[in-house]
Amino acid sequence: MALLYRAERKLTGLNAILVIDEVFDYLDDANLVAVQYYITKLIDKFNNDGRRLYPLILTHLNPYYFKNFAFSNQKIYYLDKKEIQPNQAMVKLLRKRDELSIKNDVSKFLLHYHPNEINKRAEFHALGLRQTWGEGDKFSRFTKAEARKYIEEEDELDPLAVCCAVRVAIEKSVYQQLNNDASRQIFLSTFKTREKLSFAERSGVTIPEYFYLLGVIYNDGMHWREGHDNISPIAAKLENQTIKRLIEQVFN
Repeated sequence: MALLYRAERKLTGLNAILVIDEVFDYLDDANLVAVQYYITKLIDKFNNDGRRLYPLILTHLNPYYFKNFAFSNQKIYYLDKKEIQPNQAMVKLLRKRDELSIKNDVSKFLLHYHPNEINKRAEFHALGLRQTWGEGDKFSRFTKAEARKYIEEEDELDPLAVCCAVRVAIEKSVYQQLNNDASRQIFLSTFKTREKLSFAERSGVTIPEYFYLLGVIYNDGMHWREGHDNISPIAAKLENQTIKRLIEQVFN
């Protein structure tokens, strides 16, 4: 707060830049809201005086943490923008995953683990998606191959497919440890991986903690936000050596 008041006194021009370097990284949720409120008030004060204030927030956090009413007109730039290119067929699938003709099947049989197979080739063809992926086995082979590329540190791979392979492998491992058909059916019909894991734990399955921690990988990569850099945040996480070792454990 003292630095904000100091900045207010020093920034006297018609246009001003306020640089906040990593302060946000150390705030709890309540103070994160509070500091956004005071910065917004400062922006309003500049506007009322016929001036403009441009806050630049430098952070290691996911910028979507700040995507709320206070900073509704937020622009995001990655200083370490990743050049890795995802498989465009995978991008198209995520973009169209909520189409009514495939919505339930894509989520249930492709993006989550399910022991049964589907055949939605006709529906995939009609939507302009890769037709062979309408069969769960073909899609699974693709994601597993991309995960293997990641583990073996090959240059060209699809980070979105890696995220999917991690999720499916975790869910399959847990599913196979359930000891009766009733529990398995409940597991398969439960939405969200974290809820599936919690159910399995209540049913007596021992869940490694890193299965939960890897949610930063398998949750972020399964949804496509239009108009945003969907790849850089995921690629940066996949480059982390601890994350890589945890993913290796999933497949080994």
